[in-house]
Amino acid sequence: MHGLFVFLRIDNNCFYERSVIFMVDEKETKAYHDRVLAGISQNHRKVDYYTQQAERCKRIYVLTKNRGGIYRLIHRWAKKENQYFCKEGTKLALKTLKVCVDEFDYLDNYLNNFKEES
Repeated sequence: MHGLFVFLRIDNNCFYERSVIFMVDEKETKAYHDRVLAGISQNHRKVDYYTQQAERCKRIYVLTKNRGGIYRLIHRWAKKENQYFCKEGTKLALKTLKVCVDEFDYLDNYLNNFKEES
């Protein structure tokens, strides 16, 4: 495979157990985490879309390789489109991963502080 088609994917494994959170206002906490999980889920669907489009462009790129005429233009277009979808998908996946890491760090700090207070 060409290095051009390397793509990063995020699974829905960014879910964490809400029952470990010991906050005073559970309704507000639950609403916040539902919003975070909804955002992660929406970004996951977008990354899936970018992945599908990148794979579609890759197939076109491979089919039009080493051909002349109009196929050469289609080949260049598919290469540019594949690069675009890979770049945008990777950017969104890294953004979503950062959100997951921030949430894990927050929960870890919160639990450590809770243990110290107890």
